[in-house]
Amino acid sequence: MNRQFIKTALVIGIVSTSLAFCSSNDKKAAPDPKDTKPVEDTKPTDSSAAEPKDVKPVDDAKDAKDSTVAKRDLANPGEELFAQLNESLKSARYPDGKAIEGFAYKKWEIPNKKDFIKWIKDSGAVLKKGLDDLPAIYTLEIAGHTDTVGPETPEGAKKGNMFYSEQRAKEVKQALVKLGFPEKRIATKAMGSSNPIPGIPGESAQNRRVTFQFLVTEAPATDSTDSAPKTDVKDESK
Repeated sequence: MNRQFIKTALVIGIVSTSLAFCSSNDKKAAPDPKDTKPVEDTKPTDSSAAEPKDVKPVDDAKDAKDSTVAKRDLANPGEELFAQLNESLKSARYPDGKAIEGFAYKKWEIPNKKDFIKWIKDSGAVLKKGLDDLPAIYTLEIAGHTDTVGPETPEGAKKGNMFYSEQRAKEVKQALVKLGFPEKRIATKAMGSSNPIPGIPGESAQNRRVTFQFLVTEAPATDSTDSAPKTDVKDESK
C-alpha cells in the first residue's frame, strides 16, 4: 500500500514538473504585448513637396531670341534706333514739295533760307536726334537728285544730272554744318535722275531735291559705343 502511494506521488510530481517547464517555455516564446512597440507607418512621399513652387516653365524659344538680340545689340549698338530713324526718313526730303516745289532748274542753291530753317526745326528734328543719340559708327548721308531731263554725265556744254545732284547734296550739308551739325558725320552722294518720286512726272521740279538716311560706317579710333557730342542747332532765321 505504501509502495503504491509512493509510485503514484512520483508520477504526479513528474507530470507537474513537465507541465511547469512547458508553461515557462510558452511564456518566453510569446512576447509581452506591453513590451511591443507599435510599428510606425511609412508616410507616403509627397512628390509635390519636392517641387519648387512658382517655377515658370522655361521658354527655350524666348531665351534663344533674347540671346540673339543681346548679341546683335552688342555687335551693333543703336541698331533699333537706327532702323526707326531711317523708317521716318523714307518720306523726308528737302524741299518738301509743298511751300517750295524743288530746287530751281540747273541750280543747287537753297531756294529760301528761312524756309530751310523752318524745315530743320520740323522734319529735320529726326536728323538731329540721329546724330545726337546714335553712336559714332553711324553717318548721315545726304543724297542729291535731279529731274529726268538732260544727260546724266557731262555732254558738251551740259554738266549733267550727276553734277547738279552732287552740288545740291553738298549745299544742304554746308547749310546743316552752319547750323551746328557735325561735318565729319555727314556724307554726300549724287543720285542724278536715277530715283524719281513715284507717281509724279519725271520732269517735275519735285524731283529736284535731297533725301536723307543713316548709314553704318567703320568704327573710328575712339570708343564707338559713345554717342557723338550733342548737336547744337544754331538759329539763323533772323
